[in-house]
Amino acid sequence: MHIVPSPDRALTVYSPDAVLSGLVGGLDRFIAEATGLVPAGRGTVVHDSRSIEAFYGLSGGTGGRHWPLVVDLFDGRAACVTEWRGADPLARLQRVKGATQPARAEAGTVRSRFWCDNPVCNLIHVSDTYPMMAEEAEILRSRRTAAGFSPPDVGPDPGVRHSGLLTFVRLAARQWPGYGLPDLPADGDARETGRRLIAWLTGLSAREPAARDLVDAFLAGEGPILPRIRRAFGRIGSWDALLLECAEHSNPLWVAQASAPGPAYATAGG
Repeated sequence: MHIVPSPDRALTVYSPDAVLSGLVGGLDRFIAEATGLVPAGRGTVVHDSRSIEAFYGLSGGTGGRHWPLVVDLFDGRAACVTEWRGADPLARLQRVKGATQPARAEAGTVRSRFWCDNPVCNLIHVSDTYPMMAEEAEILRSRRTAAGFSPPDVGPDPGVRHSGLLTFVRLAARQWPGYGLPDLPADGDARETGRRLIAWLTGLSAREPAARDLVDAFLAGEGPILPRIRRAFGRIGSWDALLLECAEHSNPLWVAQASAPGPAYATAGG
């Protein structure tokens, strides 16, 4: 995929969380419908720690407290690049991307949907400018794999493997059987997803005293939370561990959102 600064071509990079959750095809369809742009090509890239540092270093995005988690997310995992064509494509993609923090993403953007909940596994990258896109494309070209990317046909219910809140809920439901998992909104609305998951956790905390301190610390973003979760739940896979650490950087925002006026959802056991 050869990209040069152009008024009619631009890129989206779908991060490994989008690939693992089977969302690449759905993201392409959503963006095409929202922007009127046409997908013109797709490729697969695999970053290492040095290339992802160089990639995000172009936009000064390597200084945040959550940056080490971004490196863990990309290092050695497949990401997907889609080329888009149409009128003013970069501006259109920037408008549809959404805020870095999904809790602050404007309705109708990618990060306000697709069960997105944290600023690390937030599905999509769009360049800031055309010159920066050209530099990013050079890095992506150096990390491109020989095989193209064909998104799996996962239907309307993907695995949702990119949510820190949902990961904790699944572990808690396994630890305290008898509480069915909450239903997720079929349209992937991020705010509604956050409300439902936090309501479930709040209900669990009220009914299970042994869960209360851990749930409260997790929702408050009190880090480092992972050692406490491991002591409570036992062995946790590396991907789930990454998501739980990502959640530290967004949970307080979702708690604030959940306390705002809106529909009430069933809590655990309710």
